[in-house]
Amino acid sequence: MRDARWEVHLTHCFREANKVADTLANIGVNLNVPCMLFRQPPREVMDALFADAVGVGWPRKVRS
Repeated sequence: MRDARWEVHLTHCFREANKVADTLANIGVNLNVPCMLFRQPPREVMDALFADAVGVGWPRKVRS
């Protein structure tokens, strides 16, 4: 039997750093199904996918 030890690392990522995942999560909240498989990216994420491809940065205002 294999040793079932796990090593998990969690890191925080602001939504501006992953707009595609943020948009997909927002789409999922509004769906009334337990799971959705997209054959193509939904049109709602296309702008964010393009921005990722060309290296657009998304500034975030933070309070100090």
